[in-house]
Amino acid sequence: MKRFRVIFMGTPEFSVPCLEMLDKNCDVIAVITQPDKPRGRGQKLTPSPVKEYAVAHDLPVYQPAKIKTDEFTEKLEAMKPDLMVVVAFGQILSQRILDIPPYGCINVHASLLPRYRGAAPMQWCVINGEKETGVTTMFMDAGLDTGDMLLKETFPMGEDTTLEDVHDGLMAMGAGVLEKTLEQLSDGTLQRTPELSGLCEFDAPCGARRGRCESPGRQCGRQWTFSRLHARFSAGQSLHPARTALLSAGSADERWHRFPPTGGGRPRRSGQDAPALLSSRHGAH
Repeated sequence: MKRFRVIFMGTPEFSVPCLEMLDKNCDVIAVITQPDKPRGRGQKLTPSPVKEYAVAHDLPVYQPAKIKTDEFTEKLEAMKPDLMVVVAFGQILSQRILDIPPYGCINVHASLLPRYRGAAPMQWCVINGEKETGVTTMFMDAGLDTGDMLLKETFPMGEDTTLEDVHDGLMAMGAGVLEKTLEQLSDGTLQRTPELSGLCEFDAPCGARRGRCESPGRQCGRQWTFSRLHARFSAGQSLHPARTALLSAGSADERWHRFPPTGGGRPRRSGQDAPALLSSRHGAH
């Protein structure tokens, strides 16, 4: 494999194996991650897992609050990278940034694109009871996960598959798929497959924010049986990181209601049921 000069962009734990693989096989000239954030009861400023890895391995770290500023874009241009790799970074890149590396910008996405574009793809795969998910590498463009697809690898899911299972499985898988992608990019055998928008069954960020599906093939405000949800969320995993949900109980026909159907506001509730707060540490995009 060619030793690419790589700028890596990522933030959560999910991104770390990909950075580790690049650190072994390429020249990582910069690591871009989100600014430290206050966490815990004491609200102590805490670095991202990606920053922790970078600092421990003497990799230069940058933490722009807004990556698209002219000042920071000029800094990226001056680095003259061959390639940029993005894994759950958390900010949208400008076209000017995407145009910097001659080999392009490659994203590692935690779903089988074009399904589950955008944020929280792992959460929505579990919620929707998918039989499989996986990892897709893609060349980035100005859209949200709409660039040409490169390589995919599939992860099987069963009735008892939890978010934890999917997160850890795809986290390990992503580094391997990325390595194969770079090997093929290096030897000139990498094939690009355009995404077909008509096959995009669910746009994750739209659904996560508005509690509804974008595809006419799925109904808004879809209901879920309690038993089905319990199997998936018995460990406390959630619809979406730090998102409040309502668990409707008290009858033989117990159901899960995903609300609100439109943006903003508090979730509406059915009956006199008490809300249950479910949260998750899994914020991979």
